[in-house]
Amino acid sequence: MNRRKLLKLALALPLMSLTGCSSGWNLGFGPIRGGGSSTTTTQQSTGRVILPTGSPLNLGQLSLLSGYTAAALKGDGNFTLGQFNATPALLLLMDKDKRLVLLGFSGSTASGMVGEVSPLQTSVALLFYAVGAFTLPTEAQEQVRKFLRDDERVQVLASQLTTQLAANPYALADTDPTLMSAVTAVRDALFPPSTRAVITRHRGEPLATTLIQTKPENEQSGFLAAPNANGLGMTITNTRRRNAIVNIYQSAYYTEASKDPVPVPDSKYHRVIYSEILWGTSGLSGVAGSLIDYANGTVAYGPVTSGPYSLDLYPAGATKATYRVEIIANGNTGDPNNLTGTAKPLPGELTPVGAHLKISFITFFKDFLLPAIATFTGLQESLKLDLAGGQGLPSTELLKNFDDLAVIFSGVVDSGIAISASNARGLLITVLKALANNGTLRQKFIEWMVVVFARQGFTAGVAATLLGTLATALNAIVIIVDKVLGAADIGAVLADWARSDSYVLFEATVIAARVKLTPLTSTLKAGDPLPLRASTTVDAPVITYHWRIVTGSGTLKNPASGMTGVSLDSASQDMIYQSDANAADKETVTIELEGFVGSVNDPSRSSIGKINGTVTISKPENLIKNGDFSAGMADWKQVALAGGSFAGYPRFLTYAPWKNAFRADNPLCNIHVPGGADAYISQTVTLPDRPLTLSLLAWNNIQPASLTISIIQGGTETILGSPSLPSVVTYTGSSYDYNGGLPVSLSYPLDTFKGKEIEVRFRTTARGYDGTVMSLDDIAIR
Repeated sequence: MNRRKLLKLALALPLMSLTGCSSGWNLGFGPIRGGGSSTTTTQQSTGRVILPTGSPLNLGQLSLLSGYTAAALKGDGNFTLGQFNATPALLLLMDKDKRLVLLGFSGSTASGMVGEVSPLQTSVALLFYAVGAFTLPTEAQEQVRKFLRDDERVQVLASQLTTQLAANPYALADTDPTLMSAVTAVRDALFPPSTRAVITRHRGEPLATTLIQTKPENEQSGFLAAPNANGLGMTITNTRRRNAIVNIYQSAYYTEASKDPVPVPDSKYHRVIYSEILWGTSGLSGVAGSLIDYANGTVAYGPVTSGPYSLDLYPAGATKATYRVEIIANGNTGDPNNLTGTAKPLPGELTPVGAHLKISFITFFKDFLLPAIATFTGLQESLKLDLAGGQGLPSTELLKNFDDLAVIFSGVVDSGIAISASNARGLLITVLKALANNGTLRQKFIEWMVVVFARQGFTAGVAATLLGTLATALNAIVIIVDKVLGAADIGAVLADWARSDSYVLFEATVIAARVKLTPLTSTLKAGDPLPLRASTTVDAPVITYHWRIVTGSGTLKNPASGMTGVSLDSASQDMIYQSDANAADKETVTIELEGFVGSVNDPSRSSIGKINGTVTISKPENLIKNGDFSAGMADWKQVALAGGSFAGYPRFLTYAPWKNAFRADNPLCNIHVPGGADAYISQTVTLPDRPLTLSLLAWNNIQPASLTISIIQGGTETILGSPSLPSVVTYTGSSYDYNGGLPVSLSYPLDTFKGKEIEVRFRTTARGYDGTVMSLDDIAIR
């Protein structure tokens, strides 16, 4: 699908679909009728009603209702309730006059869950909706209910509720202010505001030869288009909980010969580069991480950063290009005729306001209404909706379905409410009340669900059952939901809409990077230096450069001044990056170079561009061959200097003759030198001209043996060390046992031998006779 068609798909919504007449709407079948299909049930849920201690009500006066079906109570409070699947539904305990008494959730025989309606479950239900948990994925909802059920603060709330319901059994129906305040207090204690987490979606690889600038540089109505802080290209951050459509298209370019901008021809539709959805955080409460984050209050919601977007220099030879970044979102449109810098609509397309209505409408029904209906009825698995198509845009079929839905609700959700949501949660409450009290609207909405969700089991039989109970349930639910949502994230979400502009415009300018870094990318061994060179196409009397290590280890060194650091200014073009000898393998180091016209100390010097180079660090190879003795004694020279008082010694072994728990099944070198035997192993190595270190592990076994580590170079021996080493094996009189000792880690700098051929030697001898074994392993020169 080409970009023009994608843009049309994203923007196409006739304004009449929200404001026009609904007489032309037809799903293709008539009203849902009752009969045998109305009893469609695939699960049986059992449970129990527990009245508050001291309640003046008795179970015989009460009945149980969900948004999907109803059930009578047995004398002991037990009940059996039909439901469509194993997903719990909200349960309402009501008297004969349909006044609400308690809340709870159903269970399922198939899943083993048992339903319960009680003061505790009422507290759980109130908080479940107050925190917007009904918008979470189905699999997470039961975990949230369990978290709430087990929390001490919720149990305290249940005790308060028990006391209030004993005094007034209809405290819920009356939305008692004391009760609502208690719910609000617990909600705020459970889920306080938290640090925002940023989610990043990656796409494309931006060009390393361009510099991007954006205007304005500050956030606009919850959106920020800015150069990618972590590299190349441009990113767009959506800091509010609303979805949006972004259109990025080139409007003009410059060349060396043109001082004035050259417009991109209209025939290219302003050269559309991207047209896609900018999603807000998923769900009302924005669980960006795991449910544990949600439960612990460490994630309230997170801005979503999309990108990076690669904006190129077009056409060939352009030195600068300008792009319009147009964002159309849920919000308050105000007067569309006064929108400054309104983009020229593409041929055959609507104004940004039309697209705004589309995204507002889809967001409301997808994120708010359908999840609410699903949890009221236990139909979460049947009412799942995925709007993402292959291009990250809603599919054509679903867009058409939502056009139909807009027509159904055209008399309820007028453009003023849908856009501004000026009464915050009022939009959801308005729609729920309309569904509760308008039978025609309710039937058309349920018929729409049959069309959209038929493949997920939402059949005409399910719809007929729902028609019979949903109105009564909604009339009871909407009163309490209206109150608890006042403290909920949904209020904040819709407030985000109300305080947001529906149309935001940024301008991005792409400039040919006028500074060059050589090399731009490289691979370097840890501890090695890398010469860097800067250059520029700018002709000016004084050019200076600022060098900075943005990420990773290592230091910079100015060869002209000798200064070192991670951030240096330089009047010369040359710089040396010195990698860290202890850098992790595959570490990526980012070095930023920015050029300036003006001297280093001139505060008014002007930038001529910046560019990032990357260095990938690799762990240097071990110059010692077979240092871990995995190939036995291969590559090692083995020399016996004296046999000592015992025949057959010294011996060179690559296994542990005694029990060494810490070296189990690991090859190593054992030099056995009892009774004055004397021996060494060695290896000849040519060192490069850079700092290196010799490292190894060493230890004794039972009786001590001495170790002398030395370097032979040019016929001269230099002793590096003669360490004292622990014995790790003890003879107990009947057995040899590992005593818990550990090897000693040894290291010696080899700076004085840089660039030379050396022999590294490990010599050992001992006077004892029992277990006089010198053990060596993991010998390395790096």
